[in-house]
Amino acid sequence: MLSYFLPFTRYPYKGTPVKCPVCSSDRHAKISGWDRKLKRLETHICDECGLFFHHPMPTDDELAAYYASVYRLEYQFLRRRPSASHQRRKTEEAERRVDRIATVADLSQPRRILDVGCGSGEVVRAFAARGHEAHGIEPGTDFADHAASDLPENAKIHGGGLQGELFPDAHFDVIVCMHVIEHLNRPLEAVSLMRQWLAPGGVMMLEVPDMYGYKTKGFDRFHFAHTLGFTRENFLLLLQKCGLAPLNAPNSTSVLAVASDDPRATHPPVDLAAKTAMMRKAYQTGSPFSAHLKRHLGRLGRILRHEIGSKS
Repeated sequence: MLSYFLPFTRYPYKGTPVKCPVCSSDRHAKISGWDRKLKRLETHICDECGLFFHHPMPTDDELAAYYASVYRLEYQFLRRRPSASHQRRKTEEAERRVDRIATVADLSQPRRILDVGCGSGEVVRAFAARGHEAHGIEPGTDFADHAASDLPENAKIHGGGLQGELFPDAHFDVIVCMHVIEHLNRPLEAVSLMRQWLAPGGVMMLEVPDMYGYKTKGFDRFHFAHTLGFTRENFLLLLQKCGLAPLNAPNSTSVLAVASDDPRATHPPVDLAAKTAMMRKAYQTGSPFSAHLKRHLGRLGRILRHEIGSKS
């Protein structure tokens, strides 16, 4: 555990060399050797689509071990169970997500819902409370146990990662996957499997951090938990390769998507080359160390305030 926190050291993983996890190009180059905790972490940028990714890439077993027992503490400073403030914040987020999905999906009748990476289960509970059959997948054992506690009969939590045998094809009317894909090592396989589970006419809600949208750019935007770093352009490329398309032309990496052949689908043009050149320049220039320090002192302050608030 300590090795995940000590600065100026490498993370405890070996990994394996990979091609670009989105476009499969073998043309990529190192753009950073450090991360936001001043630990040694090599990040590459793809010359073709501009994706950021760890190189070498953590293996399935290495990621499974990390998410099962280390992730919540190392990444979010959370204990074995979510704090009260964490649950309040996630409950509010869940209600907003359900309301957003309701603008594009008919939820007037009971539907089948899946939340991939459901965390402490707030989205699952929100859908179940509205009468839908709600399922969640969560790899973290403690959070999966918490999410599964006191669930209504129309909800279920599945511990572990994405597995093809979990559900039949075309099973879900709505699939939610918020801030999960950036944690994976094989995004094409994961999103393709979710597409396989989506029923005809179904809607997917997907979101990843936008590496272009950050005000400051540089090594302090990289960290072990985020194996991938997206822009709008390469995120849309990922969806396209998995048989999905946005309902409208998004200006960020937050997307409501349907099957590519759905009559509601849109196919906005993207300029991968231009955005790749822009991102390479921005991240090679990087943010000054003072900006890095200020941002993380602010993050530490927010964590302490949440901890104090959860005990009051």
